[in-house]
Amino acid sequence: MRANLRTLTLLAAMIASLTLPGTHAWAVQDYTRTIVVDFDDFRLLLLDEDGRELQSFPVVLPRKTPQLPVEGVVQAVIVNPWWYPTQGTRKAYFQKYGVELPERIPPGNPQNAMGAIKVVVLFTTEGANPTIRIHGTNAPEYIEQRVRVSRGCIRMYNEDALALASAIE
Repeated sequence: MRANLRTLTLLAAMIASLTLPGTHAWAVQDYTRTIVVDFDDFRLLLLDEDGRELQSFPVVLPRKTPQLPVEGVVQAVIVNPWWYPTQGTRKAYFQKYGVELPERIPPGNPQNAMGAIKVVVLFTTEGANPTIRIHGTNAPEYIEQRVRVSRGCIRMYNEDALALASAIE
């Protein structure tokens, strides 16, 4: 599948489970799925190897649209991830809420923006931000609003993020 000008396209795999302390992650075996994030429709699509749509999910998009199209490969899916907010995120959070975020936030903490799942991506497009992830959320109200509020990541409802992980498991 060739990416169009307004999408982020990722190759995903049917992947095997690998257990880590307190989490689950999966290691890529071979690419049988494609994840497409449509920046016009605020949707994440999961496609089969023939490009047919298997599932579609609403998403929150970054405030700043990256230079599109962007392509990459799913490296891992982590269940119940820790969140390591960047310095810029921590500064913006303090300015907005007057609360200082810790450098690492455990799973289940209401401040953990990763939600239930974090999809780690290796971008193959030159210049793509390597810290961008697809993940659940601790602020689901933004998804219904179809807004651009994240600092770069693609956010999903936690149950949708779990369904995505299950579909590429």
